[in-house]
Amino acid sequence: MPRLTLVHQLMLASLVVLAAGMLGVGWWIGQQIQRGVMKQTAATTAFYVDSFVASHLQSLAYRTDLLPEQVAHLHHLLRETPLGRPIVTFKVWDAQGVIRYSTDPTLSTWPPGVATKRSPSGSTSARQPSSTI
Repeated sequence: MPRLTLVHQLMLASLVVLAAGMLGVGWWIGQQIQRGVMKQTAATTAFYVDSFVASHLQSLAYRTDLLPEQVAHLHHLLRETPLGRPIVTFKVWDAQGVIRYSTDPTLSTWPPGVATKRSPSGSTSARQPSSTI
């Protein structure tokens, strides 16, 4: 096999650097797009949920618990309507982390963390569901 000339070696090295750069930039741009879509989806979903659920939670401003009919209505909205079915989980908690409503009835407290600290400011968060095969 003949040896590569210096020009061919330089072209081959340039090709490797270019391919690695393209892969790196492509991965980075893909991550930025994914984060942007997740953030926009979370904000849109929060607005949507706020518009059809908030009125049923107003009593928490002066009570510590929801009335049974409010819980039933929230359950209906979040589980039995086409608009609520895509919502995987929904939790309402107070400043101490006590869950006042959840689609998961086994939860009673929410561990303190970033979500409970950011929530009073009105921020939203989302994460991509893990895929299992």
